[in-house]
Amino acid sequence: MTIQNNYEEKNWRTFFIIFISYFALFSGIIIAGVNDVISSDICARGIFVLTSLMLILFAFVIKKHNRVYWISGISYDDACKMSESERKTTAENLYTTFTHAFVILLIYLIAGFICTTPLILDSSVFTITVVFSSLKVMKHNYD
Repeated sequence: MTIQNNYEEKNWRTFFIIFISYFALFSGIIIAGVNDVISSDICARGIFVLTSLMLILFAFVIKKHNRVYWISGISYDDACKMSESERKTTAENLYTTFTHAFVILLIYLIAGFICTTPLILDSSVFTITVVFSSLKVMKHNYD
């Protein structure tokens, strides 16, 4: 990998591998749910957990390789202009935020499974968790 302006050359290969893996696993969960291998509640919760884990995996790769240009709102040129410490801080914030959101979601989903919460509530909590963690990351990037 070549370095340009003290920053790696643009690379999306890992992003696409993770994305394709996500859709393969997502499809597997859906097929298992449709074929009554797992219940629809477990299917939905599995999709919520899978999606959250994929967000953490993306954040981990961004953090490990400083690929902050994968984050919406940060272009490759902007990433090249950032100092290494700025890239590390941005990537660390992304990883920490999505990890905390996942822990909160997982605790809720386990409690919700035990208490048999309605799927619409589970969906709402998942959506709110992802949206608020994404907004937190975006706010940090623009400060």
